[in-house]
Amino acid sequence: MGREFEASHLPVADFDAGAAERTRELFARHHLEISALAFHENNLHPDPVRRGEVHTHLKAVVDAAAALEVPYVGTFVGRDWNLPVAANLTEAEKVFPDLVDYAGERGVKIIIENCVMEGWHPDGYPGNLAYSPELWEWMFSLGLYLNRAPSHLTWIGIDPVTTIAPYAGPHSACTGQGHRNAARSDRPLWLLRQGHWPRHSVGHRLVALPRAWSRTGRLERRGGRPVRARLQRNPVGRARRPVVERH
Repeated sequence: MGREFEASHLPVADFDAGAAERTRELFARHHLEISALAFHENNLHPDPVRRGEVHTHLKAVVDAAAALEVPYVGTFVGRDWNLPVAANLTEAEKVFPDLVDYAGERGVKIIIENCVMEGWHPDGYPGNLAYSPELWEWMFSLGLYLNRAPSHLTWIGIDPVTTIAPYAGPHSACTGQGHRNAARSDRPLWLLRQGHWPRHSVGHRLVALPRAWSRTGRLERRGGRPVRARLQRNPVGRARRPVVERH
């Protein structure tokens, strides 16, 4: 279940013991491990029918993760674009406890990616209320964890290295799961966004600067946190090369 341009890798709606065994065998054959499953949809969708479908499928992803002994399931907080931000935060506080409890009972943590998802809002405002570090502590209070994608911070003018420092310890709610997206900025970065930051000022197909990734990785490892890289594809399907870190 998802949008028409999304890839779907596991049939989680009817993921039985046989499917779990075949999946484990496939990954073992190629010497790979699954660090997380994901269903990145709008958990605060304004249509109650669609929202219910999203929650049902997210729980199916959690069930599949538990069957595969995968510790994390990724998603978005989302947003009801008909309501102001304060009302959305209140709504999220009603919605997510059930999802967090469902996952926790199965040994799974729900991790939230900080993608802006401005395409979900008719006026181009953030459609995922996890896009800014100013929202992360609130998010953690709901039992959610952070799946950090630094390039999403870069194009809205937030320094991805500075903002990870408070969350680099092994007991923080920021997971070691993260993206190695490609991004280049032709503007200076501030800790917090200042003014309008048009998206076209950031190039998304250039390899991220190794120095920035090295600094981020050092901060995470210094706090006792393992670092995982996830290769993400751009909208036209061209793979973005991950930066290889020296350990």
